[in-house]
Amino acid sequence: MFGKIARASRNFVGLRSMVLGASRTAGSSGVMRWSGVRYFSQEKDGGSHPDFQPKVKESFESADEAEVLQKIDQWVKGNRVVLFMKGTPQMPNCGYSNFAVEVLKFYKIKDYKAVDILKDQRVREVTKKYSNWPTFPQLYVDGKLVGGSDIMSEMHKDGSLKKLFASVTEQQPSS
Repeated sequence: MFGKIARASRNFVGLRSMVLGASRTAGSSGVMRWSGVRYFSQEKDGGSHPDFQPKVKESFESADEAEVLQKIDQWVKGNRVVLFMKGTPQMPNCGYSNFAVEVLKFYKIKDYKAVDILKDQRVREVTKKYSNWPTFPQLYVDGKLVGGSDIMSEMHKDGSLKKLFASVTEQQPSS
């Protein structure tokens, strides 16, 4: 098996130098170095399709607290339901966040904003100040803090969570 891999590698190296016109030299350490080969090119006009261009992730590491507070406020007020959680709905990183996601699924809440607070330490810190609530997950409905998974559990047991989500599910499109 190894012999086949070695032969394929030698054949590729020979082909590469023939096609690309690269030269191979031995350095002082005996390591082979390639010169004259450009492995990657980047077009200045961003000529690739948008699906293949690098994605710029929103980061607040260098933002001041006011900017982060403004963004959190925008998320909370711009969405009917917002869940600040550890991880994502597809892959929660803690049992409490998983519980919160499962509660939303139980009540058929599909259209909600989930914010992974583990991605950005600054968002995590400022969210605690915004809500005056020290733990995660944090659930907001219609711009108001409901609470964490313990509060969600109690509200589910006494039926008040069903009433809270009734108006949200009425206005969501059914699939």
